[in-house]
Amino acid sequence: MDNTRQTLAEQLQQLSGDEHAQHVAELRAELERQDPRPAVLAEEFERLQSHPDLGVKLTTWWNDPKTQAFIAELNGLGI
Repeated sequence: MDNTRQTLAEQLQQLSGDEHAQHVAELRAELERQDPRPAVLAEEFERLQSHPDLGVKLTTWWNDPKTQAFIAELNGLGI
């Protein structure tokens, strides 16, 4: 896994804590795939965002320019 994906995955783990571990594990697994699918990442994000105690933190992470640059790169590669 490249440094960008590793950093994003680590940030995600820090945000979630133990309470959302299973849902975050699913999003992280997609992020760590050889060919992450932007649509699946967005779907998992939406599901996690619905948790009131996690929504704001996760939205901040998702809207971070580094996260969005990674998603844009995936889209640009046609993944």
